[in-house]
Amino acid sequence: MNTMHMSRMLRVLPCIIPGWQAAARSLVLFATATLLVACSAVGLAYRQSTTALYWWLDAQLDLNDAQSTQVRRELDTIYEWHRRQELPRYLGTLDRWQTMAMSDLDATQACAEFAQVRGAMEGFTTHISPALARLVQTLTPAQIAHLKKHQARSNEEYAERTLQGSAKERAERHLERLTERYERLYGPLNAQQTRTLKEEVLRSSFDAQRSYDERVRRQEALRDVFRQVMALPRTPDGEAQAVSLLRQWFAQAWHSPTPGYQAYANTLIRQGCEQFAQVHRHASAEQRQHGVQVLQSYEMSLRDFLPRD
Repeated sequence: MNTMHMSRMLRVLPCIIPGWQAAARSLVLFATATLLVACSAVGLAYRQSTTALYWWLDAQLDLNDAQSTQVRRELDTIYEWHRRQELPRYLGTLDRWQTMAMSDLDATQACAEFAQVRGAMEGFTTHISPALARLVQTLTPAQIAHLKKHQARSNEEYAERTLQGSAKERAERHLERLTERYERLYGPLNAQQTRTLKEEVLRSSFDAQRSYDERVRRQEALRDVFRQVMALPRTPDGEAQAVSLLRQWFAQAWHSPTPGYQAYANTLIRQGCEQFAQVHRHASAEQRQHGVQVLQSYEMSLRDFLPRD
């Protein structure tokens, strides 16, 4: 489970909440906006986000018929809440980023935008906790075992991407991923931007093994929390305790209790802010205009989902 966060759930959450995935790893501000690109057609992805989340949960937990009905109902409610309460704020952010895209930015400005996006994500996890608690209270030990197997497969894939090969090979893969993300915003990078990225990757404090160990810790902690929630009575008091436990887990996903890890994570965020500021500083007028057009397309696609009443 990584910081983008009920496990791999955040691979589809960007379709609901514009602005998250790559940011925690290093792409901040407009690179944060490329989260939307994780959903190849933004408008279509937003409309289908509840279906995507349902199938993700089903793959993780092997939902039974009663749970499936419950989850679909809860997701529909969350979607309507997001359209009315959250989507207007994100559209405002996209509009602001279009103005910022045409000017140079420093790391402090980039980190300020990152902090706003992260705050929104923390607020989202707080909002969904009651619905998640109601689901977790219905889980069975067999479903927790299913989740553990699913996480193990995910960890194998993650380890293959981040741990295998020499340090040089890992750096090259990381550079390739970063380049792809930036090019979603700017189009093809110029020579100076490519040199900047290479230098930043070589200077990065990222420790693949340390990040992997934290991922596994969070997964284990989540399964433990699920078991605690399952043992609670299905009463109003029991549900309140379940919500509290889940919110504690989310809080520790954002702010790790592992000694020294939060300082390490904060260093990575700061380096990501500096990286983005450097790449953006070397962006041509045409690249910046390309970024504006990308952000405008996101905004136009998502405005169709604002409530009309």
